[in-house]
Amino acid sequence: MTIVAKIGDRFSRELVSAAEAAFHLASKTFRAEKAWEYPLGGYFCIADGITGTPYLTILIGEVENSKADRYYEFCREKAQRLAANPDHLSSWQSRDERTGQYGGAIRVGRHILSFSGLPELGDEAILLAASMMWCNRLGMTELLKPLSEVPVVSNNHYWEELKEKIELETAVAEHAGT
Repeated sequence: MTIVAKIGDRFSRELVSAAEAAFHLASKTFRAEKAWEYPLGGYFCIADGITGTPYLTILIGEVENSKADRYYEFCREKAQRLAANPDHLSSWQSRDERTGQYGGAIRVGRHILSFSGLPELGDEAILLAASMMWCNRLGMTELLKPLSEVPVVSNNHYWEELKEKIELETAVAEHAGT
């Protein structure tokens, strides 16, 4: 496992916190689906947007030991592949199931976020949710504009429901704060 403090500690903590919150919200939302059964988890990676070099890779949730190495490698591969395709917003755009290259990495500003351990559209939805939560929390919503194309390209059926839940939770939290 790689944990490097190349990016700011606050940045890392905030983004990992958003990824964990997104994971838990998604697992609660989709738990009735067979693909989202226990044990549920995967590896989350923050990587450089140009080189794909991972700054941080961390386990979120639980992963069967027999699958851990594979998920870890997929997570890193997705980030590196996306970095190698600078015109792409997501790894879905270079997806090739025959060679074991899947969706589940997105470009957010100067960074690439990657997740592996769920159905690949679930991986992507968690990253979109984490990005939305993180950007909203830090007031950097301009980073979200390019991401609106990501679920369209992949036809991500998880994203709309997850997005609605985040918007509802945000509205409730804002109302409680007034």
